[in-house]
Amino acid sequence: MRLLQDGDRVVALARSLQNDDGDVFIEPWGPAELPAHYDAEPGPFAVPITGWPREPVVVDAVVAEGDTVPGQVWRIEGTWRSGTVEIGSRSLTEHPSAKLFHRGPSPSSGRQAMWSSPLDSTQQAALEQKRAEGLVVASYPSKNPGGDVVYTISATDPSAVRDALDLRSDQQVLIELSPWTADTVEATRAALIDHGDEWHSYSIGTGRGMAGGPVVLTYSVAWLEPDLLELYEATPPGLLELDVWLSPAEER
Repeated sequence: MRLLQDGDRVVALARSLQNDDGDVFIEPWGPAELPAHYDAEPGPFAVPITGWPREPVVVDAVVAEGDTVPGQVWRIEGTWRSGTVEIGSRSLTEHPSAKLFHRGPSPSSGRQAMWSSPLDSTQQAALEQKRAEGLVVASYPSKNPGGDVVYTISATDPSAVRDALDLRSDQQVLIELSPWTADTVEATRAALIDHGDEWHSYSIGTGRGMAGGPVVLTYSVAWLEPDLLELYEATPPGLLELDVWLSPAEER
């Protein structure tokens, strides 16, 4: 993983937007009721793009049909030029994550499919007590190989947590050993949150991760800043997964 340099080729899935002056920008896709191209002033993750064709842009309209949010985006290929993208080509496609987000009550954002914890109130209180003691590092829903949603609990002492919860046989809960301490995970998470604005972050989460590790912090940013790269390289390998929207094409 490295920083963008002038002349780097970039490939990105993006929405495009045009301001009142006719300038065009691209931004990361997010679960919102928005078309692939729209009129607006640029937000904090928008990047100017040069060479955009001047003819009218024709994209799918947003219609109140279907269960999932609109997923049409541009596939942009171009060159990084000192904070801007010089367009090489563009084509319309569907963002692969759109199908994961159901239309929500707000017109501005989608919601992921609903899920509720299998723990009862007594078990939940016991879980929070073990979290306060530093034995529970993270807890999150994940899918097992059979496709069932399982409540995964990553702990430094799985036996103690299992005894405290006294799980029933019908509860879909997996308790597994964490390779990290709660302090290490929380210190890393705190740094990511504290620097979210300056690191152009638009998403942070906890889950199993692409490599299947027991607990991973995921962090999505528009582009990579030097201080974030320094933190990533200093973090225990496997704990932090960076999703960088604009990065050198050879890293994708």
